[in-house]
Amino acid sequence: MTHSSAMDEPATRDSPVRHTLHDARDWAFAAGVALLLGVLFQLGVPLRGSFGANVTGDEPFYLLTTESLLSDGDFDLTNQYATEAYRRFFDGDGPLWYQSVPTGDGRLLSPHNIGLSVLVLPAYAVGGVAWVKAFLALLGGLTAGWTYLLCRRALAGRRGSLLAVLLLGISAPFFVYTSQIYPEMPAALLTTIVVWLNLGPRGSIRRGVGVAAVLAVLMWLGAKYAPVAGVLGGLTLLRLTWHG
Repeated sequence: MTHSSAMDEPATRDSPVRHTLHDARDWAFAAGVALLLGVLFQLGVPLRGSFGANVTGDEPFYLLTTESLLSDGDFDLTNQYATEAYRRFFDGDGPLWYQSVPTGDGRLLSPHNIGLSVLVLPAYAVGGVAWVKAFLALLGGLTAGWTYLLCRRALAGRRGSLLAVLLLGISAPFFVYTSQIYPEMPAALLTTIVVWLNLGPRGSIRRGVGVAAVLAVLMWLGAKYAPVAGVLGGLTLLRLTWHG
């Protein structure tokens, strides 16, 4: 007599719904993966962006917009440069450099989309840059958990899905980006959710509305995600209109 494993049930013709509508075990495994990796990713929070500063590259400018929203209620960075408010999160030896020039009306705006700055605003208000990194690390864990659900919906077994997601989570690109202040990890989460939704039953209007909402948020994270949003939106329309 052979015994099947509850952790790794193969897809069969008799049980297609099992991989489309996740059961309680799948959601429990996804939550466990999200929690485990979300905690693991906290190890990256105290890491410095470079030898000279705790945040570097584009990170300070996402935070500068967040600081402006918190202190002034606008996106104009003029006051933040004048008062060196960036010292609350940037500890480089010299002053923070400029990434943009004033507009015609004298405002100084960040060249980056505002989505990430708005997303991390509550965490920044509570605990500054450390809480922002910790929050993004938790989002990284959530991304990993949703990736597990995506694997299951793509007809992978539980054991294979768990192994794939755990290996992904400890890989260098995934682990490093989770605690860096860039839109890539939140964008990865939204993209994963859209693909997961698209692998659901065809013709669902609610799914189409959900995809549209998620893609709208994705575009606020960065105009560079427009090609991704266009492709995923097109696939969603095809699945909504084709019932074959």
